[in-house]
Amino acid sequence: MTLKEKINEIMPDNVSKRFSGGVLWCPYDYEELHNSLETVEIKKQTCPDAVSTCVACWNRKYIEPEVQE
Repeated sequence: MTLKEKINEIMPDNVSKRFSGGVLWCPYDYEELHNSLETVEIKKQTCPDAVSTCVACWNRKYIEPEVQE
């Protein structure tokens, strides 16, 4: 499941082709996704270095909280 798919599951109104990357706002704006994001991304509210577009950002893998160590 991707970050975008997770938001579509829990907040479908926030997913639309009219938004950059297909989702309203950025992943760090959703506390539900913080387990899947880099700490620097959450703290500085900035795109991770490895991601060049909103589409690529939202298509990153979603990590379930109980799976993380």
